[in-house]
Amino acid sequence: MDFILDNLGNILVISILILIIFLIIRKIRKDKKNNSCSCGCSGCVYKNSCQGKK
Repeated sequence: MDFILDNLGNILVISILILIIFLIIRKIRKDKKNNSCSCGCSGCVYKNSCQGKK
């Protein structure tokens, strides 16, 4: 228990850094998924919103 209390600051900082890294990776993957689909893509989720645009 003393070990945890002595290193509580370090544990908190590391936990926050891991959370930030996780959020950055999630945002990058989400942006990559959204950008991988264009109006010419037949499997595009947003293909109906691309009608008439080239």
